[in-house]
Amino acid sequence: MRRCRPPTSTVRTRSSVRLVFVVGLLLLLSLAGGTSVAYDPVADGSLGPGTIEREPANATVVSTQGVHFAGRYDRSRPPRLLSLDPDGSLRWQYEGDHGDGVGG
Repeated sequence: MRRCRPPTSTVRTRSSVRLVFVVGLLLLLSLAGGTSVAYDPVADGSLGPGTIEREPANATVVSTQGVHFAGRYDRSRPPRLLSLDPDGSLRWQYEGDHGDGVGG
């Protein structure tokens, strides 16, 4: 039984498509890698670790958002609101509950 080979132009077209796909994929991967390496989370203005240069004049209030995984409330990570004195000691703390707030 004799097999028919596809025309040479079809083989070249498939090879060209594959080559363009591979080059595009490598370009995207290199761009993503370069962006990840060059990313500095503190330089973009977000919160992060740092050094306090001077003591604040008043207490500082900090809040954290509660955590939900797959639509289920995680009681080990409740929403919190706390106040810190200028020296960094805890003044007061409030831990929210799943029923608190909107959307409970």
